[in-house]
Amino acid sequence: MTTVQFTRNRPPGQTSATDERPPQQLAAPILTFDLLREVEQLRTERAWQLTDHNAKTLVKDPGLRVIIVAMKDGARLPEHHAPVRIVIQTLIGHLQIRLPEQTVQLPAGSMLTLEGNVAHDVEAVGESAFVLSLSWPTDRSEGAWTSPYGLSTR
Repeated sequence: MTTVQFTRNRPPGQTSATDERPPQQLAAPILTFDLLREVEQLRTERAWQLTDHNAKTLVKDPGLRVIIVAMKDGARLPEHHAPVRIVIQTLIGHLQIRLPEQTVQLPAGSMLTLEGNVAHDVEAVGESAFVLSLSWPTDRSEGAWTSPYGLSTR
C-alpha cells in the first residue's frame, strides 16, 4: 500500500487561494472584516452567477464558525438544523426564517438566535445578506452534519 503525504504550503489557519479568492486567515487572535465589501465580493463570484446564493467562511476556530451569506431575491435555503446554537444577523435586505411554530421576519439590522436542533429554513425577501455564527462543538460527539451553506464538521 502506498502512503501519500501532502505538504502544506500555507500557514495554519489560512485558506488556499483560488482564481476568485486570495488566501484568507480564518483563525487568529484578532480578525477584522469589512462586511459590506465581503458581500460585494460574493456577488462578483461565479457561484453567485450560477446559483441563488453564495457564502464564505470568515472565521474557523475550534469553538466558533462565522459565515457570510448573500442571497438573491426569493432564494431559499431548505429546512435544516444544526446541532449547535446559531445566530443569524441580517446585514442587507430582509429574511424570513420559518420555524416549526412560527415565521420570524428579520429585516436588516435584526438578529435571531436559535438553540441547537431547531428545524428552520431561510428565504430572502429582496436581495439579502446575513452573518451566520455557530457555536462549534469542540469534540466530535455531536456527529457529522452538513448545512445548506456548505459547512461540515468533518
